[in-house]
Amino acid sequence: MKNTVVFFVLLMVRTLYGQPLPPRESDFRWHWQEGRGMHFQPILPPLDQKAGAPPAFYDHYWEFGDGSYSLEKEPIHFYREEGTYEVFYMATGKYDNGKAPRSRKKSVQSPAAGENKNAVAEHSLQKQHLRMQAVRNPRAEEEFVCILTYRNLTPVSQSGRLLFFFNERAWPAAHFDWLEARIHHGEAEEESISFAPIPFSDSHFIADLQSSSINDYLALLPPFEAPRHFENLSQEYRNFKAWRFKALQPGEQRHLFISLMARPNMIKDTSALIYLSGLYESDDGRVSERFDLELEIVASHDPNAMAVSKRRMSFRRAKKKHLDFKIQFQNTGEGPASTVKISTPIPQGLSAQRLYLLDFQPSCAICPKKEVLYSCLDTQILKNELVFAFKNIYLPGTRQRDVNDRDSTKGWIKYRIPLDHQVRKLPLNTYASIVFDKNPPVVTNRTSTHFKTGLSLAPAMGIDLDGDNNNLSLGLLLAPYKPWRPFLQGEVWQHFRQADTLSTSYQKDTSWFRAVIQSGGVISEAKIDSSYKEVYVSRTTYFPNLSFALMPGYHLNDWLSFGAGAQFGLAQRKTKEEITFTRSVKAFNLSTNQEMKDLSKEYPAQREQRTSHSTQWDWHIFANVFIGRVRSGPSVGVRYFLPLGSDRAGRWFAFLTWRF
Repeated sequence: MKNTVVFFVLLMVRTLYGQPLPPRESDFRWHWQEGRGMHFQPILPPLDQKAGAPPAFYDHYWEFGDGSYSLEKEPIHFYREEGTYEVFYMATGKYDNGKAPRSRKKSVQSPAAGENKNAVAEHSLQKQHLRMQAVRNPRAEEEFVCILTYRNLTPVSQSGRLLFFFNERAWPAAHFDWLEARIHHGEAEEESISFAPIPFSDSHFIADLQSSSINDYLALLPPFEAPRHFENLSQEYRNFKAWRFKALQPGEQRHLFISLMARPNMIKDTSALIYLSGLYESDDGRVSERFDLELEIVASHDPNAMAVSKRRMSFRRAKKKHLDFKIQFQNTGEGPASTVKISTPIPQGLSAQRLYLLDFQPSCAICPKKEVLYSCLDTQILKNELVFAFKNIYLPGTRQRDVNDRDSTKGWIKYRIPLDHQVRKLPLNTYASIVFDKNPPVVTNRTSTHFKTGLSLAPAMGIDLDGDNNNLSLGLLLAPYKPWRPFLQGEVWQHFRQADTLSTSYQKDTSWFRAVIQSGGVISEAKIDSSYKEVYVSRTTYFPNLSFALMPGYHLNDWLSFGAGAQFGLAQRKTKEEITFTRSVKAFNLSTNQEMKDLSKEYPAQREQRTSHSTQWDWHIFANVFIGRVRSGPSVGVRYFLPLGSDRAGRWFAFLTWRF
């Protein structure tokens, strides 16, 4: 009651002052019941009920400090020996809006129980040397606990090595930081790893072990495979931890507890499936067993959820790829469910007709076409939907009386769907709707698989379509690989062409005056014409060198595409100017109006040449159309350039390209 009051006071403070609530904490208390063991009880903050979801509840996890654990709410534990034990407790809120309460450790003083009376629901290993179990799914910025359970199934006492691998290389960033390992059977952490089988000696055997049992053991177990397993896992994962164990007796089972901290970047990969792996290696080299633990990254700890194997995938060779989906469910009702119906839309681009079931729980037969009374799984592939139905089953509810094993209330179905041959480069989104008997449907989170952008290189060759200037250009185009509709393309071009511009202009000056002149002893009045002319001939040669273009485009379909953009490049200009000066003087007799040739004169022409060079950025805007295999393959394009800040006219350009 006190904790509840404090929580609501803090909630009011947050509402009034806009301050975030402090992290929620878990706690617990205990007391010794004479002859009945140590009784543990959790102390937890109130749950923040998620709107529209089933009633929120807590899942509980206890480590008692002696190598055993429990998933009960209020377990009773018997310690074999008197002493001080460090108890670890962690709670997980289901259908809860808040962060999970922080885990709690406390030292507990206990008397000896005298005998082992624990009634703890633990997973035993029947045909496995190694098993891994997650206490809850990983969530960003929360502690994650994994239980490594290992057992000796051989007829001899075993020593060996346990390895734990985390942070897959398949993801761009690591998902976990290492916190600690809690060991209770003398396991020693190992820094360097080497593999060499230790020969058998008398110390390996139990005193009464018969030679026939030894021979059977040597003959039936697989040969030494540890180096191969370790090499494969080292290539799959970034990080690992290793421990040595000793004197594991035949049939003996032990637990090792690992805590990791989920990184904040994990929130980007919610609804994705990730893996942790373990490796059990015996020193004699006869046992080498790997275990892979599949996990779903979650945004909230809802027991009904959907996950997908890939959040991002390459679009190249998409026809040969597939997606694995996992839908998990839990009956949170007060009674058992006999039918669980799961409906999920089929994302466009997946070939549902090639559906393949990978695994499902509860384990049962596949339903025949006719109705049956035994437990079975029915699968229907509709036009846009998959429907799975577990029929005639018994799935207990979490609030059902006398149900302490929460795993018995859970189920899942895992299936694989290949990508369709006509898949588009669009996100593949889906979700699941789960119905327990005739209750209202529970809708899960939405999964989404996006295709990586990918890059497509396209060599190109083009020519100008302007008369004499149709010289060659070579280019390289860079765009996303097979985009669906809009896309952005970058281009680099090297031009092997030139454009000449010729211009001519002149300047003329003519004047006259009267003069009295004497020619041949005769004095006469004459008119003198003086003419001066300058002729300018200018030739400009344009050498575009390297140019760059950026073009937003749009694929109308697989065969037609449009685009427009801007191009800028480095251009050289060479201007050669020739100036010609001419001058003449002519005299005319005013009385006879005849030219007085002895007084007229033509001066020799004078020429002057000037040459100038300049380098400048050249800007164009353009629009174009592509026809052909425009997403991937050969196509032709026609483009019209309009220069900016220049008196040059626009020009047409045609080119051929091939996208890879």
